[in-house]
Amino acid sequence: MLEFEYDEDKLEYFKRETAQTKEDVLRSVRLQIFMTEKGSFQDKEHSVAFYVKYLDLMKRFKNAVEKTVLFEKLEDWWYYTWQIDESGASLILSHIDDVDFADPEKEEESTFFISDQEFVLLRLDTKLLTIEEYAEGYGVGVGTVRQWIRRGKLRSAVKYGREWRIPELAEVTKRGYVYGYYVWTNYLTDLPDEYSFMNDYTSVSISQNEDNKSMYEIVFGGKGKERKTLVMETKEKEKFELMLISNPMIKAYARTVGSFM
Repeated sequence: MLEFEYDEDKLEYFKRETAQTKEDVLRSVRLQIFMTEKGSFQDKEHSVAFYVKYLDLMKRFKNAVEKTVLFEKLEDWWYYTWQIDESGASLILSHIDDVDFADPEKEEESTFFISDQEFVLLRLDTKLLTIEEYAEGYGVGVGTVRQWIRRGKLRSAVKYGREWRIPELAEVTKRGYVYGYYVWTNYLTDLPDEYSFMNDYTSVSISQNEDNKSMYEIVFGGKGKERKTLVMETKEKEKFELMLISNPMIKAYARTVGSFM
């Protein structure tokens, strides 16, 4: 890691390496748009259909930032960052409590930030698609999309009455089960009787047993209580996770697509 003789030198390096002005933010967004247009369509992590929507969101986000009034100068150890998750793009003002900078000559090192305050200054949500629109955009069948929701593979799906809406950046990119995490802050209504205890907690994680893929560990936490753990088989887990996704007061942890300084 980089060593600094004086704190002032470390602060100056921090200012050079982070976005301190509106133009710094816009420069970063424009760079990501350029890189996506020139090369990311060859990235096998996501489909071409995904990158078309990702690029459109970044361009809309750039236009929104251009219209937003930001501070002309930030106080020490504050900086702007922006990120995109499958539900939208956010411009964030962050304060750093501590930072260790990676040495540019050592590829194995990574810069480490500890942020103690964050404020979302701008939020631009992705478009919500019907199941039919999502299926057409990603070249899959309507039945496949419904199955993905039922099996917990599209956790950011939102239920309106009897209909589903899916953020256009939500994408199933892996085979098998991916660790799930859900949170809630308000009292949950309309819970099945067997899950009424969830109001004693504020989060739940779901992980697959590595040795027995048909078994899942469900862990409830929060509110300073001792964690509660349940074990479920596949069908029971799918029913439980669908209940979580269907409840508008319960939010799945949004998968981050990119985070930029």
